[in-house]
Amino acid sequence: MATVIMSFAQFSCNENTVAEDLMLKKGFDYYPLEIGKYIIYQLDSIIYRGLTGSDCLFIQDTASHFLKEEVVDIFEDNSGKVNYIIERFISQDLNGPWQVSDVWNTKKTETQVERVEENLRFIKVVFPVSQGKSWNGNTYFRDTATVIGGETIDFYKYWSDEYNYESVDLPEEFNGIMFDSVLTVFQSEPSENKINHRVSIEKYARGVGLIYKEMKILDTQCAISSSACDGDDSGLLYCNNIPWEEKAERGLILRQVVVEHN
Repeated sequence: MATVIMSFAQFSCNENTVAEDLMLKKGFDYYPLEIGKYIIYQLDSIIYRGLTGSDCLFIQDTASHFLKEEVVDIFEDNSGKVNYIIERFISQDLNGPWQVSDVWNTKKTETQVERVEENLRFIKVVFPVSQGKSWNGNTYFRDTATVIGGETIDFYKYWSDEYNYESVDLPEEFNGIMFDSVLTVFQSEPSENKINHRVSIEKYARGVGLIYKEMKILDTQCAISSSACDGDDSGLLYCNNIPWEEKAERGLILRQVVVEHN
């Protein structure tokens, strides 16, 4: 009997080791999901919008607060797959009080992670994880218009065709927290488009999940003609020398950085 018990224990141990090795090899632990898991971020944003009554004057509205995402429950979808319910809270203080802002959901399979944000389904991560791998992360929806700063913007229309893994398993530090293995996903990279600037980056840490997000969704007419507003007749060349953060006339810049997690 003792031999049988020992053999069973050894089998269970070997089975667990194989499962852990597979998880590490495929990168499943870059996106851990379990009820009770939470991550808190500092969320900073800049909204660009035109000044009322003026075609040439633009203002920037800045905001900063804390965002908490917590896995609170699960449900089965129509295909029988488990989905995790993510409640999102906001607060002006790291210690709260917290107010619910959104409820999103996430599904993780053997091949990918799907996350529904504001009724849009994204393929955030694909498995196995490997540097240079690419996929269409926005395949479930078409170009969508979003109102930012009172103006309608084609938010995803000018994104890159594919997401890609820029780097895998590199150490990085955020807000004094050191992460040994970080995965960088370029969702949209800078292009030659002079009118519409679309850059989106996400970083994930093994055993934690999303630790950093940056988006720059910016539009300008400066590249067509700058003379109407600045009095300079050099036009396109003049605007090319101006950083997007300065010449943007509408859109947003968002940075989301981890400050705490369990």
